[in-house]
Amino acid sequence: MKSKLVAFRCPLELLDKLDIIEEQTQSNRTAIIIEALRIFTRQVQKRGGQVVPAYTPSAIPKDLNFRKKG
Repeated sequence: MKSKLVAFRCPLELLDKLDIIEEQTQSNRTAIIIEALRIFTRQVQKRGGQVVPAYTPSAIPKDLNFRKKG
């Protein structure tokens, strides 16, 4: 599959959680973001193209257990 470098802004709260997942899964940001986009695009397709409202920091679930080890 061809790929292209993409740059985007990411809220720091979400980036912190991404880094924790990266550490816990021994993966990398690219792989995690690609997987997240695959899941998201499937969900949008199932909803008939309906996209969730714009991201806000308060949209990050507070009950998820994201903690750095160590």
